Amino acid sequence: MAIKITILILTLGICTYSSFASFVDTSGLIKTYIIKYTFDAPCPVIDISQALIKEDTCDKHLGFIRNIKVTGATSYQWVNDEGTAVSNSIDLENITGGKYKLIATNAGCITESNVFEIRNHNINIGQRYDSALGYNVPDVTYVLPDSGKQNGSIRIHSLTGTGNEEISVTWRDGQNKITATGMLLEKVGNGMYTVNLENVSGCKNTSESFLLPNWECKIGFDDTRLQITNAPCNKSIGGIKGILINNITGNITYQWLDSTNKVVATTLDLNNVRGGKYRLQFKDESRCDTLYTPYYNIQSPDAIEIDTMAVKIKPSQCIIPTGTIHNIKAINATAFEWRDATGNIISNELDPGNLHPGLYVLKASNINGCDVISDPFVLPVSTEMAPSSLFRIEQKAPRCDSANGFIKVFDFPDAQNYSFRWEASVQQRGTLSHTTELSSVPAGQYTLFAKNNKGCEQKIITVNFEPMPAPVIDSSALLVGNDFCEQGTGFITGLKLNRGTSPLNITWLDENNNVRGTNMDIKQLPKGNYELLVSDKMNCKVSSQYTIHDQYINFSKPQYSNITVPIYSSATFTVSNFQPGNYLLFDSAAATLPVQENLTGNFTTKPLSSNKTYYVQVKAGVCESEKAAIVVHVAEEPRIFVPTGFTPNRDGKNDLFKPGVYGFLQSYQFKVYDRWGTVVFHSNDLTQGWDGRYKGKELTTGVYAWSLTGKDIQGSNIQKQGTMVLIR
Repeated sequence: MAIKITILILTLGICTYSSFASFVDTSGLIKTYIIKYTFDAPCPVIDISQALIKEDTCDKHLGFIRNIKVTGATSYQWVNDEGTAVSNSIDLENITGGKYKLIATNAGCITESNVFEIRNHNINIGQRYDSALGYNVPDVTYVLPDSGKQNGSIRIHSLTGTGNEEISVTWRDGQNKITATGMLLEKVGNGMYTVNLENVSGCKNTSESFLLPNWECKIGFDDTRLQITNAPCNKSIGGIKGILINNITGNITYQWLDSTNKVVATTLDLNNVRGGKYRLQFKDESRCDTLYTPYYNIQSPDAIEIDTMAVKIKPSQCIIPTGTIHNIKAINATAFEWRDATGNIISNELDPGNLHPGLYVLKASNINGCDVISDPFVLPVSTEMAPSSLFRIEQKAPRCDSANGFIKVFDFPDAQNYSFRWEASVQQRGTLSHTTELSSVPAGQYTLFAKNNKGCEQKIITVNFEPMPAPVIDSSALLVGNDFCEQGTGFITGLKLNRGTSPLNITWLDENNNVRGTNMDIKQLPKGNYELLVSDKMNCKVSSQYTIHDQYINFSKPQYSNITVPIYSSATFTVSNFQPGNYLLFDSAAATLPVQENLTGNFTTKPLSSNKTYYVQVKAGVCESEKAAIVVHVAEEPRIFVPTGFTPNRDGKNDLFKPGVYGFLQSYQFKVYDRWGTVVFHSNDLTQGWDGRYKGKELTTGVYAWSLTGKDIQGSNIQKQGTMVLIR
């Protein structure tokens, strides 16, 4: 019997396998048997704890997954999210964005890793959620251009890309011409614009295009329901309403303009106006220009119109009423009434005559109850006065706040046939003179009038004298400083000059008429009387006197501490009661010339070899203090001698044990010890010694130890020790 066995391995579970065995029996039939068996082989173990992952950039297949550790595997396979095998190596290289997993196999036992998601970093315009559309849109804003204008713009607010790399932005128009760089495209018209994005790594994106259409003004008006109310007799009862404004953006303003472009109302409806032509202008908060309706005409039936274009006025001859007003046209008027400035009716004719000089007003009316009042008409006086060019004027302006000005008129033609009067300004109201001369007047405005024998009066000249005031010394901030101790330290400051005509001359004189200064502030003055003289360009003068007194200081005696210094060292003195002044250092009480002087009161001497007494005095001018003495002790380096024994038997000889110190010590401590280290005596006083007692009892004969510590004058430590014998 021939047997052919074919074995196929199927995965039924981890490390569990089945075999198919086929053979041909003696009858020629093929029989198949399934044989199950288990291998003791381990399944692969995948460790991703140290995996290295790099994501792709710009679809360049630069991504990878590395450093995955696999044990117990005989083969590897990487598959993508579509199940397609992409690599048979344990490290996955040169991949782009997507999802990947590793399959490790060992003798039919399969282990799969987690899914790795590799992102592909492209540069793009950022997205924002549009709640109106319900989905994300590019994060850009638009300003639509006006038709035919280059005032549109597109602004990109955000970009997404490759980390912190800089992204360049280039805008191109429909002809592929570069129109801008950067996040903002501005000052452009309507059209299609493409954004090119590129970073330093070479990533590019040219897929974004934006259409920028023209902006359209939508606001408008509808006057199909217009209603006009006429104004009979041209009274303020006319109006216009019924205009509808469409497509308003934000707030809107209205202005009704008459035929002269004067604003007569600021509401949508026009009310309470006279007859005439009116149009409405309006503007909302959109970019639309101000819009206008056509003119609408409000009729004025039976209205009266006074036409004065050809009016002729004949002046009156001064006090004789010969004036006329004629050639006025009054359309639609049947009755007339002329009134003068006092309200009296002087004529009911359209062309009045025999009028005095003055002001006149015409009221015209008709049988329909319409009336109108004209603007005033002025009827002047016809004069026959001498021309002002035929006479001379001499004048002098007043000065220095005085009434010393004058005005004289010479060669007035036919002066005998005129009367004259000088009138002052409002501030000096009244007639000042009845001649052609005016004298002794202050600053002000003066007018000369002349009247002829027909009663006609005319203004001849007006002269205005501007004020030319004298200087004024302002002492509101005056500060006078007295002299101290006859040092010449007085001063006068803070004075100011007001008014006057520049330039101003300033002179200070002392009581002996000596010039002490030419400025407003003056210093370094001794006591005495001083006068300030000021004159200006117009020789206006003013003066003022001031007195400077002398003050004396009672100096206290300077206070210093006596000091001790090492030999050949300098001594420094510091004053403890400082007083402003000049400090003098003397090397003796009788000395008159100081060895040093300053303003601080602190001195440093030359090196000293012996004790020395100095004297200090503070002085200012004639004021001085009492001299203060400063004793300087000069100390040598200390020398110390300690006896080797003493006999405290009260015989008056060698009864105390103490060191002999020669020189200066800043500090001192002396101790005596018994053989057990007990301190039986101690002192900080160089004059004290040990009498051989401890706690009131005499100590026995024997050897005792001692120690001496201290600091010398320079602060250096001193330490000495030794023994001595107490003998009784």
